[in-house]
Amino acid sequence: MLKKLEKLENKFKALVSKKEINLIEHNIIIGHIHPNDDMLFKIDGKYVEDSYLHYNKVGQSALKNIEDALEAANIKFSDIKCFLDLPSGYGRVLRVLQTKIEPNRITACDLNEEAVRFCNSEFGVEPLISNLDFNKINFNKKYDLIWVGSLFTHLNPKSFSILLEVLYSILNDKGILVFTTHGEYSLDLINDKRVYNMEFPEKEKIIEILKNEGYYYISNESSKEYGISICRTNHIFSEMDKKYNGKLKLLLYKYRGWDNHQDVYAFQRTV
Repeated sequence: MLKKLEKLENKFKALVSKKEINLIEHNIIIGHIHPNDDMLFKIDGKYVEDSYLHYNKVGQSALKNIEDALEAANIKFSDIKCFLDLPSGYGRVLRVLQTKIEPNRITACDLNEEAVRFCNSEFGVEPLISNLDFNKINFNKKYDLIWVGSLFTHLNPKSFSILLEVLYSILNDKGILVFTTHGEYSLDLINDKRVYNMEFPEKEKIIEILKNEGYYYISNESSKEYGISICRTNHIFSEMDKKYNGKLKLLLYKYRGWDNHQDVYAFQRTV
């Protein structure tokens, strides 16, 4: 097995040395892969044989959740004039979405300027640099559809609320917000360093916090504003009802709906 991994690692390094990887020839991934896109090359910190298969699977899983949300709202992809992918990374999801939505209708937004530039040059989408202060992101339009894959999963409750308010403000009437969270399934993964690579307190303590508050957050050593969050479904529903009072209508909820890991929620703006 070690020899197999070493052989595969050398193969990927040879491809990376060419600055980009074209897996169109493999009929697996749409478009080129940027050499700094570690969503492809490493899973659990190692080069593995099916890493590019998993990369594609995650994108396809996002597409399926978005399709289901649109179907629940009786909306077609052709009705989507403006789509936001936040955070876009190097295009793991939008490279799949741009087969359904014209690239010039898609905005790629991320803190990583290199990733945003790559999405723009590779797929022809609109680039937008994000900001740690969500209120300072320079959104110049409103959106019919917003996908937020694995961002709420890293925010403390205050930042979670701020981001939600910002996203609500840039949704068109009847616009759809699809986002993911770490649900209670994540409790089974907290001791697996390959998944979160953080030191968590005892599981029973986290369960108690979730029982009392509905939301658990632990920050990275380098940042109090960014870490790992876990939230209960009833907490999300309660917060949405309390803050938006019917202004955001639930379209769907899927336990472990994204890549069999993160929970998926879809809401539609009604006012």
